Amino acid sequence: MTNRNGGSEYLLPELSESLAQLMKLDDTRQEVMKHLAMQFEKTKRIEEDLHLEVARLQAHERTLLQQRAELEEDKRQLQTKMDAAPFIVLLVDGDNTHFLDKFVQAGLQGGGAAAHALRQDLETYLQAVPELGFHAHWDMVVHIYANFHGLAQAFHNARVVDSTAMARLFFVGFNRTLPLSVFIDVGSDKEAADNQIKESLALFHKTPNCKRVMLAGSGDRGYVSYLRRFDDGNADITLVEATPFEPSFRALAERFTTIKFPTVFRETKLGTRPVPAAAVPTQTPAPTRSANTYAGAASSPQGPLRPVPVGPSTMTARTESTIAFSRVMNFNSDGVRIDEPIPKCNHVLFERFQAANPRPCARFHLTVCKAVSCADDHDVPLDLNQKSALLRLARYKSCVNGLRCRDRGCVASHQCIYDYCFRMAKGKPCSFSPEMHNVDKTVVTTL
Repeated sequence: MTNRNGGSEYLLPELSESLAQLMKLDDTRQEVMKHLAMQFEKTKRIEEDLHLEVARLQAHERTLLQQRAELEEDKRQLQTKMDAAPFIVLLVDGDNTHFLDKFVQAGLQGGGAAAHALRQDLETYLQAVPELGFHAHWDMVVHIYANFHGLAQAFHNARVVDSTAMARLFFVGFNRTLPLSVFIDVGSDKEAADNQIKESLALFHKTPNCKRVMLAGSGDRGYVSYLRRFDDGNADITLVEATPFEPSFRALAERFTTIKFPTVFRETKLGTRPVPAAAVPTQTPAPTRSANTYAGAASSPQGPLRPVPVGPSTMTARTESTIAFSRVMNFNSDGVRIDEPIPKCNHVLFERFQAANPRPCARFHLTVCKAVSCADDHDVPLDLNQKSALLRLARYKSCVNGLRCRDRGCVASHQCIYDYCFRMAKGKPCSFSPEMHNVDKTVVTTL
């Protein structure tokens, strides 16, 4: 029989199968499209979240930058405040670190002289430490802790003074001379001075604008264990040696910077008679000076210092004017120029000259200025006290011509100004060259 449909009945299964496949493919396509749509939405949400996160991070960054700027400004202001009020502090155990007999014997006047002498030695030391950056406006705090009754009795028992009243006058004279230099009576408690010094040292050591803490207590081994906590090579602590360090103390002291002030403190214990001392400076009123002169800062009721005898052993000393302005040149056997001793001077005048701009010309005022065009001041006349201060300032510089300078008008130094240079002893650089140290100062020729 002929198939009138042209055999279509044979095609239906194939078409059905194809249709089924197409429908299956369409279902797959729909699934893929649905999946892609879901992925798109998910990606879109992620993108939106990322945009939000970026915006949040940008806002956080702006906040951090603002906070950083504020912190830097706070730091700058704090640094400005610290730089505006720097100070150093010297803590003295007065029960075992004693002033020279000549000061104590002079009572009230000796106390004032001791305060000035100690300040002068402190300033000299600080100026010799270049990394410290010392300036004349820095405050110098001196706290001396002692049992007044016991110390006065010790001076009397050692025959330093005839009565304890004289020693007490010395304490009073010291306390009323410089505002930041004080003798503190800690009473009779055996450990009172030690405890107060230790607490004060810890406080000042962590105070940012305290540039140097100094401790004078070489006669007390009780500080050894306490100081070990600072035994890290920290240059912020200096130990002052009066009486020699005990062996255990000396081993520790080698880890710190050490210095001596032999013109102020005894190097022997009470009861050991030192070499008789020369005259002790005391104070007399100074004439009033105009504020526009270099001496204006020194116009105070205490005035300049003048020698006053304190006992039968008083020695005759060369006057400051002879020392300061002599144009004699002295030489040793090697032809090395030997400097005259640096005169004592009023520290207020010294600081005024140090800070002056322009400074008074040392050569003009002391000898002769040969400069064709000198930038220093030649106009303001100076008196003897001012010239002594100016010479002291000039002598802090080494001579450019070296050891064999033959310039009669030279006012600089031709050897290190310190008989014992602690910087060279520690292997550190000194502003004076190595050959300017340990010079034989025996004068054999004078010109």
